Amino acid sequence: MKTIIVPTDFTARADNAARYAIGIAREMKRDVKLCHALFVPIELPMADPGLWPLEDYAFLKDAAAKQLESLAVELEDTIDDAAKGPASPHKPAISFDNEIGPVTDVVVNFMDDENSSLVVMGISGTGGFGRLIMGSKSKDLVDKADFPVLLIPVSAVFKGIKTIIFATDLSEGDIDVIKSIAGMAKVFKAEIRVYHITGEKYERNVKRNQADTFMEKLTGEEHYSNISYHHFRGMNINDGLEWLCEHGQIDLLAMVHRPHSLLYRVLTGCHTHHMARHIKIPLLVFPPDYNMSL
Repeated sequence: MKTIIVPTDFTARADNAARYAIGIAREMKRDVKLCHALFVPIELPMADPGLWPLEDYAFLKDAAAKQLESLAVELEDTIDDAAKGPASPHKPAISFDNEIGPVTDVVVNFMDDENSSLVVMGISGTGGFGRLIMGSKSKDLVDKADFPVLLIPVSAVFKGIKTIIFATDLSEGDIDVIKSIAGMAKVFKAEIRVYHITGEKYERNVKRNQADTFMEKLTGEEHYSNISYHHFRGMNINDGLEWLCEHGQIDLLAMVHRPHSLLYRVLTGCHTHHMARHIKIPLLVFPPDYNMSL
């Protein structure tokens, strides 16, 4: 059984992401592993971990393990409460561990150990869409990950997934990513809306042909009928994404993080307008040309 990895620093946003991950795990019949990256003061000689006193390392490991165990018990109580309702009967097993090192390295190690296909991670929800991820541990993980990362705003509450929006620039590699998303959509019986956002300089015939080819190839290879195509013209990327998040009645926004992709341009600030409101829906970020099932 696949396992969802949930990094935690024991903050409110991390606890909320863990609860969201439990909701997904119940529906997708997955287990959950909580992981914590132990912080090491910068003055310690990390060039030679052997110089770090073993008793200090053991103390930090033990303290983190106790916090992880407490969180796991709290989450298990949440599962038991949910089981009283009409939700999925699956009860995710919750395990936990901690290691010393940067968050990204620790998460990647746990992903390899558990043969996992998804990380669920909390974000603070402060600032515009680009500023939300820039400068955070989330961005470092997104930059280096070869697996999907689901970023959960602190205000997001899992209520199922009915509508998924995938923002695309019609790159051919996005087709494999959408096929991966379709696996999740089937579990939740969710609609997938493929959105292409373009500026004023839009070559209608060329792009329309490109979009037709993109969708024909997608629907020819992916036998999931609840997929539709939509086009936003005359909006920059930030404005288009903000409008979708505020008015699209969606549960999940999915994007690919590659050089010159939509998400890359948002994160690197290539657009002059910033989103005015905080993102309030989960953001599922894929590495380029991802083609594995979630």
